Amino acid sequence: MKAIKGLIYCLIIIVFSMFFVNYTFAASTIISADNMKADFGKTISFPIRISGNVNGVSTFGIKIKYDSTVMIPKNEITNGIYTGDIIFNPTYKGTEGVAFATGASSSNKKGDGALFYIDFEIKESVVKEKAYSINLEVDELKYIENAKTVDITYTITNGSITINESGSSSGGEEPDNQNKIVISTENVKLNAGKVVSVPIIISGNANGISTFGIKVNYDSTVMTPKSDVTNGIYTSDIIFNPTYKGTEGVAFATGASSTNKKGDGIL
Repeated sequence: MKAIKGLIYCLIIIVFSMFFVNYTFAASTIISADNMKADFGKTISFPIRISGNVNGVSTFGIKIKYDSTVMIPKNEITNGIYTGDIIFNPTYKGTEGVAFATGASSSNKKGDGALFYIDFEIKESVVKEKAYSINLEVDELKYIENAKTVDITYTITNGSITINESGSSSGGEEPDNQNKIVISTENVKLNAGKVVSVPIIISGNANGISTFGIKVNYDSTVMTPKSDVTNGIYTSDIIFNPTYKGTEGVAFATGASSTNKKGDGIL
């Protein structure tokens, strides 16, 4: 598996309204399936991901549509950030090619990453070097606020499983997420005169990240960034300049490590 090399330069623009006491960062929730590779005759652990998960998820119902001539979902799934009980039906309403996962919790499960994992057994007799679609359909997605469930606005990104021409000792699992890395921020509210911690989030980080450089644009007439940053999944030293090249309104964070920092969440 190739490591991500070089700098990832991302521009995250943070816009604040000058006319209100509370300020909000805009974000959206994405339910997505990966693009992965698998060996025929093997079992692959396939993640269903969530990003932009600011408020958390208490209740969900997601259909997973797959090619039943190529793969067979196992009866059990593995929890990701959704740590509550999940009911899984590999053949929804007796329909081959449609699985269904649902969960209902009394608390919100926050964070970005794999919501849960499905184990797919890849059949022996399949067309090789072909991408088979994994399509998602969300029946419900809710969070709890003030003892009430609230619908979450979301978008869907479908994925696929490509069958390798020949088997390998890797067990058939090779995420192909190089083009699906997302750098984002969250919805954050703050009051005038207070200090707020704003997360910079990475998702689709399958190979890991060794080096990065990220500019953060902000309104210097409204806010002043502190001199220190707090590490997330990037556990190595981070150099932070609140006024990049002496420019008010532009901060810069950079890190360089000899190892890849894997996983989704706060960078």
